[in-house]
Amino acid sequence: GVCSVEELNRIGPIEAFLKLKASNDKVSLNFLYALVGAVKGEHWLDVARREKSYLLSELDGCQELERMFSQDTTT
Repeated sequence: GVCSVEELNRIGPIEAFLKLKASNDKVSLNFLYALVGAVKGEHWLDVARREKSYLLSELDGCQELERMFSQDTTT
């Protein structure tokens, strides 16, 4: 897990969200917005309104890379 603000800044909110989602599939996208807000010092609702499309695109890209790398290790 992510145990400090420094670690959150180091790995980034998207990677932190993916780690959390891997251990608890009930985690919603609101948590991603809250993580981004924590890094930027903004309210999660402001982040959701302004950056939702961008964050969803980034999240999809990261998930696709994870799928590609997991396939590479099995072949």
